[in-house]
Amino acid sequence: MRLKADCKLFLSFPLKKGFKMVCLKKILFLDYDNACRSQMAEAYANKFGAGKIKAYSAGAYPARQVMLKAILVMREQGIDISCVKSKQYALMLLKTFDYVVTFGRECICPFLDTEAHIKLNVPDPGKMDINELRAVRDLIKEQVLKLVEYISRDKIDRRKRAQDKTVQINLFS
Repeated sequence: MRLKADCKLFLSFPLKKGFKMVCLKKILFLDYDNACRSQMAEAYANKFGAGKIKAYSAGAYPARQVMLKAILVMREQGIDISCVKSKQYALMLLKTFDYVVTFGRECICPFLDTEAHIKLNVPDPGKMDINELRAVRDLIKEQVLKLVEYISRDKIDRRKRAQDKTVQINLFS
């Protein structure tokens, strides 16, 4: 039996057929440099959406490495992002996403296959000190929690999806 990508097959004893397939919703967090905000959002989405969501992140112009301050403030939350690397969004063109989430002024990529686009307004932490970055981290955490809750309810109008291909969603205005 061939499974769709990112679907898991679970043995479920109470069911008569014996199998239950769970398809994970795929989210791409797309940022300018994939060095801070998108990495934090990916980590939070994978943590809070475990079993429901598979998150990825990428950047239009990826940095050489994830910001050290981002690694430190996430470690304070018990999440280790020290091993992740900035990725070019061109690597994501072959994947299909249920949601593409962008940050602020950065990019909307019309070439990514997605059913819904969500824009988060999170300040660019590039020149922030550690305390300001903690505030950004907490904002990202709050918005990702709302996003995971929203995706769990899956309230996108299916008819609108079929008509428009990409639905603009603003959860946080």
